[in-house]
Amino acid sequence: GWPTYTGCSCQSKVLPCADVDVCARFGTANSSEITGRRALVTIHDLQIPFDVVDDRQFRRYIRPAHHLFYEQEGLRIMRQHHGLEHVLLVPHSHLAKYPLKDEIRDELVKKDVRILEVPWLYPSLKESVVKETNADPQTFGPPEFIRLHLWNLTEYEAVLYLDHDMLLLADVLPLLQCSAATGLYVTTSGNMSPLNMGLHALRPDARVFAAMVEVLSESEYVPELGFTATPGHRTWGVVDGFGPFRGAAHAGLQGFLYYFFYAPDRVVQATLAEHGVYATYAAQVDRCQWNYSKDHLMYKYLTEDNASRPADWESMLFRCRLGSLSHPRIVHKLDEAMQKLLLH
Repeated sequence: GWPTYTGCSCQSKVLPCADVDVCARFGTANSSEITGRRALVTIHDLQIPFDVVDDRQFRRYIRPAHHLFYEQEGLRIMRQHHGLEHVLLVPHSHLAKYPLKDEIRDELVKKDVRILEVPWLYPSLKESVVKETNADPQTFGPPEFIRLHLWNLTEYEAVLYLDHDMLLLADVLPLLQCSAATGLYVTTSGNMSPLNMGLHALRPDARVFAAMVEVLSESEYVPELGFTATPGHRTWGVVDGFGPFRGAAHAGLQGFLYYFFYAPDRVVQATLAEHGVYATYAAQVDRCQWNYSKDHLMYKYLTEDNASRPADWESMLFRCRLGSLSHPRIVHKLDEAMQKLLLH
C-alpha cells in the first residue's frame, strides 16, 4: 500500500514536507545576495463586486467580502516590520464586470496597496480545458488562470500569493525568504486536492511565465488523466484517503500547476528549455502550519463515507498534529470549529 500520507507529494508520490524555517535560515545566511523587493500578492477577477460577500454557486461556503482581508492588524504589522509591499492584481477595466469603485481604490491606496491591472483573465485555452473548467463546480471557470500573472511580477525577487479568505496568525516572511534564496516554488496540498490554490510562494520569472502560457495553450484536459500535452500521461497527485487521485477542482489552475511543476512531461521540459530555463524547483510544505483548512471536517467525511475508498485508505488519512501549544501560521476558511481551535 501507499506510505502514510504527509500532506506533501510530487509525481504522485508521498514525500516529506519541506521545512520552511530551515530553507529561510539558508536564505538569511546568504542575505548579502538578496537585496530586492518582496511582496504579498492578492488577486481579484472583478467578476463580482470587490466589496460584497462571495456566494457564487461554485463556493461550498460563503466567503467574506474580499476587502476585509486588508483590515487584518497582523498583516499591517508584518508588512511594516519587514518592509513588504502589497500588490493587488486585477484585470484591465474593460475586462471587469465590476470595476473597482473610486472609494475602494482610495482605501486600498491609504493602506499602501499597489493596484496592478493585467491584460487578460486567461490565455488561449484548448476547448477541452474551457469545457471542463466551466463544468467543474469547484472552479470559477477559465478566469482562474489570471493567477499565472504572478510569475510576471519580475520587479520582485519573491512574491507570496494569499487567498482573500486567509487569516495570518504568525510571520510569513520565511516563505518569501525561502523562495528568494532557492528559487523554490512553494505550495501546500488541500484536504481534497494535491495542490491548493490558497498559497503560492515563488520567485517571478518571465521565462517561466511564457513557458506556462505556451504549455497551457497546448494542453488538453482529460478527466482520467488531468492536464496533459502528452497522450496517456497522467498528472494526478495524491489526495487524503485516496492515494493517487484527481482531487477537487482539478480541472482548474491547481490541476495545471501540479502538472507543470510536480508532474511535468517532456513537453513542459522542452518548452522551458526553449525559453532558457533548464530546471524548475518545487516543493510542498506543511499545510497544518501554512494553510490550515477544515481538516477536522475531512476526517469526519473520510471515516464515515464508505464509498470510493481504497483498501489501504487508513494509511492515507492525514491529520494535523499541532500539539497543545501550537497553532497554524495561516488559517484558510474560518468556521465555528476553527474559531474554537484558535481560542484554545
